[in-house]
Amino acid sequence: MRATPIQSRMYKSAIILFFSIIFSTSLIFSAEVPEGTVISAENLDSMKLQTFEGKTIGSMLNDKIEMMIRDHNMKIWLRHSEEVPIDPRWIEATKKYSGDVKYDPVTHKVSGYKAGLAFPSIDLNDPQAGFKLNWNMYLKGGFPDPDVDYTARFDFIQIDFNKGVENTQKWVMLRGYDTGCLMGEPDKGTGVFVKQITLGLEPYDIRGIGTFSIRYMDGRVDDAWAYVRSVRRTRRTGGGSWMDPTGGTDVHNDEHPLHSGYPGWYPSIKFLEKRWVLAVAHSKDWGAVGETYPIYDLKTKPYWTPVNTWEPREVYVIEVTMPDEHHYGKKIVTFDAKTLVGYFNEAYDKRGDFNLMLINFCIPVKGVDSPTSFGHGQPSGLAVNFKTNHATMWTRSNRCIRNPDPSKFNSNDVSLQTMEQIAKGTWRDKIGDLGK
Repeated sequence: MRATPIQSRMYKSAIILFFSIIFSTSLIFSAEVPEGTVISAENLDSMKLQTFEGKTIGSMLNDKIEMMIRDHNMKIWLRHSEEVPIDPRWIEATKKYSGDVKYDPVTHKVSGYKAGLAFPSIDLNDPQAGFKLNWNMYLKGGFPDPDVDYTARFDFIQIDFNKGVENTQKWVMLRGYDTGCLMGEPDKGTGVFVKQITLGLEPYDIRGIGTFSIRYMDGRVDDAWAYVRSVRRTRRTGGGSWMDPTGGTDVHNDEHPLHSGYPGWYPSIKFLEKRWVLAVAHSKDWGAVGETYPIYDLKTKPYWTPVNTWEPREVYVIEVTMPDEHHYGKKIVTFDAKTLVGYFNEAYDKRGDFNLMLINFCIPVKGVDSPTSFGHGQPSGLAVNFKTNHATMWTRSNRCIRNPDPSKFNSNDVSLQTMEQIAKGTWRDKIGDLGK
């Protein structure tokens, strides 16, 4: 039966309305937001449907980050993504030495490593892909770290969700590598991977608290010493200190930076996915300006929310099972697929309940020995414990010396004697007065 003129007009109107709805919906889903857009709890649901650099914002939000935005007043400022330059010496070292690296699927240890990226080509379907990815991240990854890293001051800021700032602490860190070096010989032949001093400076009640540790390439437990201020002496500590909290903060020793335990110490490491996320890869500021910390909102509940710019980054995500004696049961670790710098670390207790979110704010860094970049560093970040309603933020001062003149400062200066001198207040480094 032929439609009447009125019916024909109704059909046409219905078709126009249908396609208008489809077109409008597609616009909502495909709208590209400009750089500088702020994502907050107030606009989160609508923003998730829109795109930034061609990807929907919702698809790039880690679910824990989304929870922090929705429930804890966190905001994200969008910036366009930018490449991170990598020191060409590290690229050359990868080409030269990666063919000699061997992985043992039984012990999960590696051998033959000298410098650069250990495994430049990984089959993500390989059952051992998670371990190999973790090894890449651990063995200086795409940072890459310098041979010597000296931070005259970094701060911890401890926060109560309801009361605000509890205290601030000033620490010093010295780190020297004997393996994976880009200056001179890549491997000093000592069997040592890295030596590290982490020591409290202020306030007075933490001065001298800290450790000197030696991490080996073969997976033996760390040699570690602590300074006992009451007797002005050092004492040997147990090898399990790598999993202890740092100075009463929410950060554990295997979370410097983000996830740093020897990969062979973990019973299981699984590759979960490769995806895009919003992360801080070009942080606004190193963090500490005098006694203020401009990249954190310390005035508004819950007092730990960052004020920083986030960008799209392609990442790997792995699940790391902790050993039985560890405080946590597992961690979900997210790190950059190109530079391998760590962005997120989600910690779960033995029952599988979510406890803590650790976020690194990263920035390209350079060594003083060369104008080329060493890649990514993590000068600041935060660890938020949702079980205890407590958070710890950290930030380096601008005075971070990477690869100074070896005649003035080298990995041999990272020693037990140096830790004792720092703790007693008698050490003055060759670069300048400590902490000034």
